[in-house]
Amino acid sequence: MENANPTKKISKRFFSSVNECRWLNSLGKDGYRLLYRTENAYTFELTDETLYYSVEWLDCSPESEEGVGLIEARTAEGASLAATYSLWAYFVSSEPLALSDAAQKRNAVRYRNTAFIFFALDFIASILIAYQFAVRSFLEKQELFLTAPEYEKGSNVILNIAKRILYGGEVLLHRYAKLFTDWFGNTKATAVLSVLIPLAIIFAVLGAVWTNEWLKNLPEKSKEEDLKDDGQRA
Repeated sequence: MENANPTKKISKRFFSSVNECRWLNSLGKDGYRLLYRTENAYTFELTDETLYYSVEWLDCSPESEEGVGLIEARTAEGASLAATYSLWAYFVSSEPLALSDAAQKRNAVRYRNTAFIFFALDFIASILIAYQFAVRSFLEKQELFLTAPEYEKGSNVILNIAKRILYGGEVLLHRYAKLFTDWFGNTKATAVLSVLIPLAIIFAVLGAVWTNEWLKNLPEKSKEEDLKDDGQRA
């Protein structure tokens, strides 16, 4: 018997609720109704309707009293709960859905808090980096990093393949370490810096990305109030 409502599973990840909602709406135009949401995939059912979505951060469990209240308030406006994932709720309707200011603020605060965590981690990494420069001696040679690795062939084919993989990893590690030792010398502080500096860069980039998402989700009214407050301070 042929399935009247075929399903479709799409593997995808989003770090932006704005982009996620835009993508869901593009599928909704073709009649795809969201059934399930997991960490890496979305499952849809094909319908004959044109559907619209909203993606909302509840900031509490969908099964909690507060979460149930938020969902019921949204469904009272004509939307249907399509799926939940973690503290996110996915609503669908046959009419265009607009986020309320309260929902936009919850989304924005979620990204703001995440940005704060990454910037806090970046600050800690920067303090530790400064400590290495200010306190740890770069003069004493400790020879922490090994010399360039040498590859030795054997008669066993499988063992040779394993050695090649290990050798390739050692070569990459040696070149990475040499980049830092050329800059700061072959010391214990250099070994710590080779870990901390990339981490600080990653944390700063992630913090900037989530700050951008915070600003994108911030309600226009809140943006206008912030600008007004800045003008009054000036």
